[in-house]
Amino acid sequence: MNVVMQMGGASSSGGTIPPVPTGVAVAQSGAGLSVSWSASAGATSYNLYRATSPGGQGGTPYATGVTSPRADASVSFGVTYYYTVTAVNAAGESAQSSE
Repeated sequence: MNVVMQMGGASSSGGTIPPVPTGVAVAQSGAGLSVSWSASAGATSYNLYRATSPGGQGGTPYATGVTSPRADASVSFGVTYYYTVTAVNAAGESAQSSE
């Protein structure tokens, strides 16, 4: 079961979940891609979600505990990738960003 916390919401631990990351951008970097985003206040790390169709990221992160920018060298030439990012701290995980 996947639970997505709403941005800026309070958690049962009493802390505040960080806001949804913004400014997600993807650029070619060597033989792969570089994914970057704007920092979310209170986030201690980020989870990265990836799909090959719009809105197909699902609830399982591609990479966890990452920082911006994040290199993705496991991409295939000619395939379009869609990324979303969540902000994480001790209170929980934000909703996924826009692609």
